[in-house]
Amino acid sequence: MKQDKVSRETVIQLIEAFKRLRYAEVKQSFPAVEWKKTEAKALMFLNEASGEGKKASEISRALHVTSPFVTQMLNRMEKKGLVSRRMDENDRRIVRIFLTDEGKKAADDALKGLDRWFLQLTRFLGEDESRQFADLIHKLSEFIEHGEKTSEKKVEK
Repeated sequence: MKQDKVSRETVIQLIEAFKRLRYAEVKQSFPAVEWKKTEAKALMFLNEASGEGKKASEISRALHVTSPFVTQMLNRMEKKGLVSRRMDENDRRIVRIFLTDEGKKAADDALKGLDRWFLQLTRFLGEDESRQFADLIHKLSEFIEHGEKTSEKKVEK
């Protein structure tokens, strides 16, 4: 299935593809939403909270940003009427973040924008390449989550 030896040319091609992808990502903002990319991700993350709310530290970890960044972002989102802060019922030292009705609508809009973007990507790639791409992303995720050693064990089998 996989070869033990990989040409340097293939490695360079993969590096260049990742560089181009990163450049395109930086150049293109989060599609079809007017909020900043991280705010849209935060809205979608909070929308999955099932009414329990999230702590700022949970948002920070989920979005891979610093706590001070999350605090500033939440302040902006609160001013826009997208989120509210409430004391935890069991531990008053903990503040939980909840979406307001306006925040839920904004989260739905962000998700719809993301869905439209992936629909466009699927149309661009076609069914077969989209499935291949999804399979490759799953393999990449497995490599990242479990490290190179796990992938080497699979090759040996």
